[in-house]
Amino acid sequence: ANGKLSEALGLVPQEALFNALYGEFLTSQGQHDRALALLENAIDLDPNLGLTYLALSKLNLAIGKEDEAKAALNSLPLLTAPNYVDRAMIYDSFGEHQLAIADLERAVQINPSRPQYYELKADIYTTLNNQNSAASELAIASTMALRIGDESDESRLSDRILYLKGKALWET
Repeated sequence: ANGKLSEALGLVPQEALFNALYGEFLTSQGQHDRALALLENAIDLDPNLGLTYLALSKLNLAIGKEDEAKAALNSLPLLTAPNYVDRAMIYDSFGEHQLAIADLERAVQINPSRPQYYELKADIYTTLNNQNSAASELAIASTMALRIGDESDESRLSDRILYLKGKALWET
């Protein structure tokens, strides 16, 4: 796969999104120097592409540069709900739970019908030992999940997972 991606990059070297995605892939493969070059190129090509800053933050985390990872997170422009969620998960990994909750709140403001956003908040509240808030978020997540018209197996599995998490929370 790496060879095909390198070939494609040679064909489209000036595409910011491709550089960012390939940089993220190389990070996952442990090729940090090449990933950094691609991510820096992506920022040069499109400084408003939030995905690049998230990928740069993940790269910095992978190489143990927590301060640089936080700086990349704070540089994120024009955030979408998924960008807020991704940034929240990185903040959570730093133990910055309140910042993570704040970003998840922003994601909910943009798209309040996504049950996963409430479930992620519930997980963080559980980490903070705030069972009432966690239960409240799980209740909202369940309500949102039941409103989804998609009757796919994935949707039913998500509903079941929410139910089991809620049940486990109440039993603790």
